[in-house]
Amino acid sequence: MILRGTCAIVFLSAFLSCSKTVTTPPVTYGNVYLQIQNNLGSGLLDTGIVLADPSGRNYKFSSARYYIGGITLKGENGTNVSLGSTTYFLENVGSSAFLAGSVPSGNYISITFSIGIDPVTNQTNPSTYTAGTALAPQNPAMWFGSTTKGYMYLNVQGLVDTTGTGNGTPTVPFTIQLGQSQNVRTTSINLNSNPSDYFYIYGSQNNTINLIADYNAILKNIKYSALSGSCTITPFNANAGLESTIAGNISSMFSLQ
Repeated sequence: MILRGTCAIVFLSAFLSCSKTVTTPPVTYGNVYLQIQNNLGSGLLDTGIVLADPSGRNYKFSSARYYIGGITLKGENGTNVSLGSTTYFLENVGSSAFLAGSVPSGNYISITFSIGIDPVTNQTNPSTYTAGTALAPQNPAMWFGSTTKGYMYLNVQGLVDTTGTGNGTPTVPFTIQLGQSQNVRTTSINLNSNPSDYFYIYGSQNNTINLIADYNAILKNIKYSALSGSCTITPFNANAGLESTIAGNISSMFSLQ
């Protein structure tokens, strides 16, 4: 009996010594950059030169910028990976790609982001942020001057031809400043032109998502001749009623390049 017990122990020991330990490979993360090409219709938007929108109306932009934040990528398994719910970037005409964050490598099907600032952050003073960062004081200003009014989510300024044909020299100053919590808009964009395809994020590498922002989406419904007083639209003047219309067009402003 002792001999049989010894054999059983030896057999079990031999079996265990042959078993393999299963190890899970480490998760690798890839950097995600966003490159946004700012357009007016099908052409590049630039400052200091005369540009025509798709209807033929002439503009001369001096500034065009907006806050983008709340960036989230959706994986093929339906998992949402946040790159920071209160992390914001200030997008300007001609801006280079910016590092939005890093995510686990793998297939992703969509990107979601907001144009605007969350209610808590919107009530902070830009002077409390480090100079040179997105929420710090800007020139031109991206803040309405008090914590009760908050940040400008979008600020577009320049000259426009307000005549009937609109194809002459732009001489009339215009300003569009979007703000207030009710005008924050979130948009989602598929990262593939074919639903069966995915956008792959490679680990330990830089990965760039290329988007287009068409300013014509927010300008096309503005009737300058119908504005009250000057061609200025803010949440705090007589033309404030147009803010919700402009905000409503943000979802059609962005597309995959």
